[in-house]
Amino acid sequence: MDKYILREVQLKQLDIALEVKRICDKHDIKYFLDAGTLLGAIRHEGFIPWDDDLDIGMTRENYDKFVEIAPVEIGVDYFIQNWETDKNFALPYCKVRANKTKYIENNSVKVDAHNGIFIDIFPYDNVPDDIKKRKKQSVIIKILFRLNLVKHKYTPWREDDKLAKFIYKSIKIISLFIPVKCLKKIFEIQVKKYNKVECKNLIVTDGDYSSNFILPKSLFDELENVLFENNTFNGPKNWHEYLTSVYGDYMTLPNENERENRHNIIEVVLDCSEEK
Repeated sequence: MDKYILREVQLKQLDIALEVKRICDKHDIKYFLDAGTLLGAIRHEGFIPWDDDLDIGMTRENYDKFVEIAPVEIGVDYFIQNWETDKNFALPYCKVRANKTKYIENNSVKVDAHNGIFIDIFPYDNVPDDIKKRKKQSVIIKILFRLNLVKHKYTPWREDDKLAKFIYKSIKIISLFIPVKCLKKIFEIQVKKYNKVECKNLIVTDGDYSSNFILPKSLFDELENVLFENNTFNGPKNWHEYLTSVYGDYMTLPNENERENRHNIIEVVLDCSEEK
């Protein structure tokens, strides 16, 4: 993606994030800058220059409150996208999209869902302390997640990755025999399975079950303001422990050949109303 277009996209994503912040502040919903967005806030005081998305995290209780309130509160320029509001959306978290824009990822080019410029809102759920239970939950969630992706016509593989392509085509055949509602229901039961059990850690519920995103609950007890693009947003007070757990030596820049269009964006339209 051209760096000037990328910057315009980032500024549009910032506008969306400010609208999310407005809603959260109004309704006392606790949120925090998440993943690469928190890293950008600490290392760059804004977007990582080559980053093509913006991430916000919430504990499940706050996430559920946001998803209930936001569709009513959100400005007309935006759309709250999740399983309830967009039947063709496959991801197990929420995106807030800008209407009258396009931001099409290569793996969702065949998906008939809202495809505007977006930010991600991730829920965090309890993860079991017991390693065997954790491994079992991980396998179940990963399988359900991928079944749901192919069921919705996502193509989550690189064209040059023949093995992944074969695996996902096999998964697609299996998915034909499972109704979408059933897949989503079982997935929700699994990710929330330990939310009423005493657990030491949380995990981001994005479908990947990444071990580096299994984080102590205590990291999210206290939040503080962090500077991001000349605005303040909430971040974990102990952001150093968070970023070290997720990224390791987070202040060292990656090699230039690793600074990539991570979402493989193939089409950007900043204002569809100008299209003929």
